[in-house]
Amino acid sequence: MTLGRLIIVMIVLGAGYWVWMNSSEEEKAVVTRAVDTPDMDPLTKANTHFGLGQYAQALPLYEKVLQDSPQHTDKEHIMYNLAMCYEKVREFGKAADHYMAYIKAYPKGKFIDEAKEKYDRNNGLR
Repeated sequence: MTLGRLIIVMIVLGAGYWVWMNSSEEEKAVVTRAVDTPDMDPLTKANTHFGLGQYAQALPLYEKVLQDSPQHTDKEHIMYNLAMCYEKVREFGKAADHYMAYIKAYPKGKFIDEAKEKYDRNNGLR
């Protein structure tokens, strides 16, 4: 992904988060129902829930993707997001375990510095 595309994605996600946080409960329910359609693949669902701050809903979907496709092309990102979900739902021990799994699997990964920092923080909160 080019830097320009990454910036656009970040702007869109940021705007989406702002809209989500300023939406009524009824509007949020409509979006959540749309995400949970049967024809949407689990990774898209997980990423959408993650982007909406619905970390508890994203967790089992990320787990399913890793279980069903252990060599998924986005495995690095999935593993990191999974660890962040556990951190967001305050399951610090599981978050630390998943950050460590990411660190071991991707010692030169895109998120390695953040993963090491978050591992230390979450491991201290066990």
